[in-house]
Amino acid sequence: MLIKMVKNYPTKFNTCIIVITYNPDNDFTHNLEVYQKIVNKIIVIDNNSIVNIDSLVPQSEKFEVVKSQTNNGIAWALNQGITRAKSQQYKWVLTFDQDSTPSQDILNFYSQVLMQEVNVGLLGTKFSVEKFTLNEISWNRSLTLITSGTLHPIEIFDEVGYYNEKLFIDAVDFDFVLRVKNCGYNVIRVNQSLLMHKLGSPIRRFGLISSNHNLLRRYYYSRNHIYLTRTYFFKFPLWILKKNFYFIKSIVVLVLVEDSILAKIRIMHKGIVDGFKNF
Repeated sequence: MLIKMVKNYPTKFNTCIIVITYNPDNDFTHNLEVYQKIVNKIIVIDNNSIVNIDSLVPQSEKFEVVKSQTNNGIAWALNQGITRAKSQQYKWVLTFDQDSTPSQDILNFYSQVLMQEVNVGLLGTKFSVEKFTLNEISWNRSLTLITSGTLHPIEIFDEVGYYNEKLFIDAVDFDFVLRVKNCGYNVIRVNQSLLMHKLGSPIRRFGLISSNHNLLRRYYYSRNHIYLTRTYFFKFPLWILKKNFYFIKSIVVLVLVEDSILAKIRIMHKGIVDGFKNF
């Protein structure tokens, strides 16, 4: 049953930022400074970092830090933040990765979209790896959003449920977006970059770029790709076919570009098998 979204707009007072951390570097403190200029409440969910998170987060009533004794994955961490935001009566949740630096005007830009679109279940953005300036935006309906920079109306979790914790780390965002869309809501993505985001340590060779993810990430990437394919193929066939094309392409590029190829292929094979076994 479709919930009619109340026409309200995100402000610094009714919006809560949730940021997930796992061994952040010193740039994280700069991102926290930016978050404070956007909203009055930031919930930091730390997934058992080795670094001292308390030393990086300002001592301010604007911040709430939740520390886990184990790494429970990004979906679990998001759900912890969402639960706390709901209990504190926030109307909107804005999620970020620890290495994302948003535009200070992101809520104003998102409000421009919400003034012209109806029944918006999620609102996200593209990202840039370099600094940017922005005066105007355009947008389109989409099936693909990254978690970082995505604005959620708090009511959406009553209809769609929370993030899927069994996915742990990869495809968590894709799964949630497809569930929102499957419930009949519009998913909007701003065509311009409203945040700057680091890409980890990709490898460049022979004019090709590969993600250079570690074995654990490769496992979840493969396993959860199979989960998405099995779950959503008949609901979103074109999107899934496109996703499979890029999945196969990523394997080819891995073989041509990366090191430790055999170990990565083996762990991806295990992920694929586990995906077909439904984990």
